[in-house]
Amino acid sequence: MGRDLQKLKVYELADHLALDIYRFSTQAPVEERFGWALQLRQAASATPLAIVEACGRGEAQAFLEGLGSAQLAAAKMQYLLSVARRLGQVSGPTCALLEDRCLHLVRALHNLQKTEQAKLEAPKVRIRLPHRNLRGRRAHRSILSGAR
Repeated sequence: MGRDLQKLKVYELADHLALDIYRFSTQAPVEERFGWALQLRQAASATPLAIVEACGRGEAQAFLEGLGSAQLAAAKMQYLLSVARRLGQVSGPTCALLEDRCLHLVRALHNLQKTEQAKLEAPKVRIRLPHRNLRGRRAHRSILSGAR
């Protein structure tokens, strides 16, 4: 079973940023429609899509890999925004604000990855609980605590 997408703050950040990037990319000069503007839109849509795919995966390791893909796409967005700003082809303050939001998203994804990795690497503790077997004798069974 996958994770609940609506509970992830990083998804909300990525989704809102993608919409703002799409609106922003309309400011690109005509000659850049198939240059950095197109790549920026692709990275903007790839970030929340990677989070959606990560949430749909049942395994913890696959979830981490999906978050890594989202982090790479967000870093790509940040770079492409800096290229557009340095080329002077778009509004500087708006671009700088979007760059900051990309950086915030990259850091949030990184922190979520670290948290999930720590959960994955947490030692499993065995607890032995007494129970009765079919012959009426006391027996012990093991339960893994911390396992999902």
